[in-house]
Amino acid sequence: MKISALAFFYFLIITGSLETFSQSLLYKGKITPLNNTVANHSFFVDVRIFHKSPFGNLIFNEKQKVTTDSAGMYVMNIGNGSRVAGNIDSIVWSDDAYYLKIESDTAKAKQIYFSHSVQLRAPTELDKENLEGMASEDSLKGWGKFVIVNERKKSPKKITVDLSTSYVNIAYPADTYPIYRHYEWYDGDKNGIGNSLMLTYSEKTSHQFMENTKMIGEVKLYSKPFQELWISNLNNNSIELSMTKPEKIKNLSETYAIKGPWKIIYFIEW
Repeated sequence: MKISALAFFYFLIITGSLETFSQSLLYKGKITPLNNTVANHSFFVDVRIFHKSPFGNLIFNEKQKVTTDSAGMYVMNIGNGSRVAGNIDSIVWSDDAYYLKIESDTAKAKQIYFSHSVQLRAPTELDKENLEGMASEDSLKGWGKFVIVNERKKSPKKITVDLSTSYVNIAYPADTYPIYRHYEWYDGDKNGIGNSLMLTYSEKTSHQFMENTKMIGEVKLYSKPFQELWISNLNNNSIELSMTKPEKIKNLSETYAIKGPWKIIYFIEW
């Protein structure tokens, strides 16, 4: 299937409009300075986002305090710290590449030194061999797996997915059933494990970035995801994406699913 200029134009318009709703970027990291995990410790970090290259234009900078668990893992909402420069709400994520650098704040880290850099987003590359297509609720019945024929016979470097629904219920807050979510999974070395950037069309939820994963993204109700979108298989013949069966929200004893009619539009690059 060849790329449709109209479909891609629509994609650019939608992703450009997401910036109004950005609150923060949820990031999960791990501290391993000098190959030793730092467990159950709190310290300060310096967070920077660069545009177009790892040493490009610095567009955002803040300080945050993070606390690790027993495995050295920590979670932070980038954009909720003490701002030094820039504004995360002004980032136009569809504009080229973005890079994140997190390192210990030498003034406050108390002898814990580390530095971690990662590519947040890779720019979309137009090519006549790229694939685009759509799966709908009619084909998945609310959840399940759909298979995309791999015409290039090799592992893709980027999978973009747009999940949308026309469901609206004004009784729920904006973070309950976001009507639009945009996911970008990027695997630069094509080893089947990549990084995922999720942008949400919602006033209360955060954008999200995950490293070293086959998950394309998730959909949350309150603080817990109730459905996830995964890459279930990559091979020379097919690319398989799965929407998980909705989970029960324990405190409400109910099962929530993406309300429809909904559809998934995918765009695959090699």
